Amino acid sequence: MKRWIPPVVLSALFVLFRVPALINAGFINSDGAIAGLQARRMLEGEWEWLHWARDYLTSIDSVVAAPFFAVFGATPLVLMLVTLLGQLTCAWLAYAIVARRIGDWPAFVVSLPLVFMTMASNIYLFFDVRQWCLALAMLAFWLIDRAADSAWPRVALVVGVVLGFVAMFVDLFAVQLLPGVILFAVLSATDGTWKLKARLPALVSVIGALGLGVVALKALRTIAHVGTGRAEITTGLIARNWPLLTEQCLPWLIGAKVYALTATGSIAQQPSPTWFVPVQVLGAIIFVLALLSGAVLFFVQRIPWGVRALGAAGAGVAFTCIVGFLTSGTAEDIMGGRLLLPVVLTVPFTLAPLAYLAGRWLALVLSPYLLTAAIGGWLSYGLFVDGLVPVRTERGLMSEDFAIGEFLRSRGIRYAAADYWIAYRLTFILEEDPIVVPEASEERYPRWREEFDAASKVAYLVHPSSPGLTTEMIEKKLVGKTFEKVSVRGFTVFIVTDLSRTRP
Repeated sequence: MKRWIPPVVLSALFVLFRVPALINAGFINSDGAIAGLQARRMLEGEWEWLHWARDYLTSIDSVVAAPFFAVFGATPLVLMLVTLLGQLTCAWLAYAIVARRIGDWPAFVVSLPLVFMTMASNIYLFFDVRQWCLALAMLAFWLIDRAADSAWPRVALVVGVVLGFVAMFVDLFAVQLLPGVILFAVLSATDGTWKLKARLPALVSVIGALGLGVVALKALRTIAHVGTGRAEITTGLIARNWPLLTEQCLPWLIGAKVYALTATGSIAQQPSPTWFVPVQVLGAIIFVLALLSGAVLFFVQRIPWGVRALGAAGAGVAFTCIVGFLTSGTAEDIMGGRLLLPVVLTVPFTLAPLAYLAGRWLALVLSPYLLTAAIGGWLSYGLFVDGLVPVRTERGLMSEDFAIGEFLRSRGIRYAAADYWIAYRLTFILEEDPIVVPEASEERYPRWREEFDAASKVAYLVHPSSPGLTTEMIEKKLVGKTFEKVSVRGFTVFIVTDLSRTRP
């Protein structure tokens, strides 16, 4: 059978599984929209190293999006397709690495978890950035994997390790993948024996690459003024985060519990179909055993060394992510499940030794987990699906957004304010006409705030999907002032003609 068939089928399934998201690209919120807004500014000559108002990640997602915007237009769908391309790049690289060691169809099977991602992973299509940071980290694994067959094997090895550090410069999130990259490089530089003399040059290259990577990371952060982040490790955090990990975030990640997207953009648990519950339980057990298998099977001598090295690297990433989650001060609720994304991203690596041993039984062994991930992942789309059928939503169609934009323009309003979660979303969707700034929180582009403050006529927008800003709050702000209150397609609009009278 032709070798191109498995990756093509994998890619087709990957895209089809994301159709509910693609037809609702307008569901984007401000976190996602900011990457698009920054890309627009780049096309107009405004370069920034950092993602707006974030000192722990760079603007790589905007850099990648900008040329696509120039060709296809700066729309939510194009932005989502760029993010999806980043996801797909990760899947292609993972498949290529595993296929080289265990064969095409076994690699296809162990790569299916990257197809059947739940909203714990796919939420980045809407609400955040960092897919291209992850793609860089996966490219580091790929370079290390290909080093042995390269014309310059030690150069490829060094470049792979250094790229792992560069990915951490791009986004501090990549720190969860860096230990796996380093472990994979060290193991790839040996052959599983004590014959170190022949492998010494490769090992020295890895050690040198570690030092070079640290220097490169420090230099890049200095040039770009990127923050270093802060690790907070306490027993109290572990005690708090353990039930969050085991009862919510990890089950959500693999579909063992259904947490679905709601109309407001929040995540809420949904009851699983009765018949599906036993499958979820068995799938969760298989998943945990699969994670452990990467470490345990490392010691099985009859498995080729390269396969064992890959499994150990995947298990190392899973261990790093779980420890990082348990000691993280940012894992406060169900949305903390996003911190576990690298666990799924490197599952093909972790499963490689098991796939080698299982042979033709591989699909059967993994079927409970794959079924759990596929069904749980589909149900986690929530309002985007009706049974097996993807559906478009009002917010996904952006009809309310276009209506409020048309109304504001008809009233001569160039600047407005709203809750953070819809402010930059509206600015992006309405192509900055009008510009909507966040009311009293999460300022990400100060110039627009200055222009809002200088405007003689503005509007305050309140929408039920963003409870952080209510009509009562705006009415209190405007006590004693003259304003007009209007309802427009779900929005409550307060129009203030003389903004100076609302200032202290």
